[in-house]
Amino acid sequence: MLKSMNDRERLMALTAGVFIAVTVAWLGVWEPVVERTEALVIKIEAKKKEKLEVEALASRFRNAKLRFSYLDAKLKSQGERFSPLGVMENIAASAGLKENVVSMTPQPPVEVEGYMESLIALKLEKVELSKLVSFLKLIRNSKNYLRVKRVSITPQYENPEWLNVSLSVAGYEQVK
Repeated sequence: MLKSMNDRERLMALTAGVFIAVTVAWLGVWEPVVERTEALVIKIEAKKKEKLEVEALASRFRNAKLRFSYLDAKLKSQGERFSPLGVMENIAASAGLKENVVSMTPQPPVEVEGYMESLIALKLEKVELSKLVSFLKLIRNSKNYLRVKRVSITPQYENPEWLNVSLSVAGYEQVK
């Protein structure tokens, strides 16, 4: 068939064949490869984000586990006869606030995830800021696990340098 064509027709047929081959190669090979590559790049970016999220969660879990083991050890070291009210009285005396305590009211204990939480509501009047700060530091650094759950501080009307403070402190024990 090519022998019966003149040179010009052969060149046209060859050009059309090359064009068809290039088009088929483009549409059948190149385009799918490029589309697949773009889809894989998008998936890789999504997986990188997921990996970062998992690493962040793992880090938070490790920190929580360390904090839990620290708190568990602190709760075990505080002994069998832990009295949050007695501890708070001692801390108030150590901070020089015993005469400023208006009321120290224990609340009924509540079980929270295997621990007994004993709340103590404290009201202090005519407290200097420096003494309040040392009081809060003593609570935080206590050998017993105490947590300040709520603090309300208002300056006193007669003397703004004195503060009226009400706070809730929670003490924890393991449930046997």
